[in-house]
Amino acid sequence: MAVVSIKQIAGASLDMAGVRSSRATIEWVGVTSSNADSVSTVYQYGISNSILPLPYISYHPLLTGYLCRSLKIKQAEGEPRHWDISAEYSTEPLDEKEIEVETQPSPLTPPEISWSSQGYKQALLRDINGKPILNSAGDTPTQPLEVERSRWHIRIKVNVTAVPAVITDYADAINNGAVRIDGITFPKYSLRIANLSIGPFKTQSLITYREFELELEHRRDLWEPIYLLNEGVRELVSGELRHIMDGGTPPRPVSTPVLLNLEGQKISNPSPNNATYSQFSVYYPKSFSIFPGIL
Repeated sequence: MAVVSIKQIAGASLDMAGVRSSRATIEWVGVTSSNADSVSTVYQYGISNSILPLPYISYHPLLTGYLCRSLKIKQAEGEPRHWDISAEYSTEPLDEKEIEVETQPSPLTPPEISWSSQGYKQALLRDINGKPILNSAGDTPTQPLEVERSRWHIRIKVNVTAVPAVITDYADAINNGAVRIDGITFPKYSLRIANLSIGPFKTQSLITYREFELELEHRRDLWEPIYLLNEGVRELVSGELRHIMDGGTPPRPVSTPVLLNLEGQKISNPSPNNATYSQFSVYYPKSFSIFPGIL
């Protein structure tokens, strides 16, 4: 769920009632991708991307001295994905309370994006070229090769007026499509939500907001699918699981796992080159474009 676009439309007006009381309006139309998107989604997108004005903060883009006094966002009747937006500007003098609000900086600033790398250790079965890692005898080593690795972590901090209602669905989520952050495009399934932080409500310049922080972990070889080496001490025979027997006399059940093919049967001449892997999905693909700073 996300905002597709907010575009200014014809319908702007100007009422020259006097030097100290003239008014002007600007209108936009917003389009969202889901019927479940809320007015806060449209508002946050418009403010974060400097499309919509902030009341008592923003001035008219063309008329000098016209301060925004109100911003209205309304869902179009019968069209839940369309939004009618209008802002009213005025040259009317401010009272003391309004002057205090105007002189305070707006808390709704563009997202702050920072990067850092975090190290970890990884046991490898293959090298960066996909070649199996073997010992001098051409066999799989008893202990897998363990190397130092690192992944990029991207942190996005921003003040928001509301948190998306679907936020609880984003635990262990990965991006379901390509996204752009800080001018860099990340392919599908390459980002995972590592941490979400939502602060308490605060008020500044008559705007109630919360501090929102999102941490994403990037994985070069993608978060999905997950690969599992097919090995075990039992195999599938005629639809039944049976213990794999060794070649001794008499045959006895094997005590260490042997390689299996994709049909669940032992491989006659097992080697690292003919090992097979099963694929699994363990994360939840979600649209990341609902978050500020992600396009």
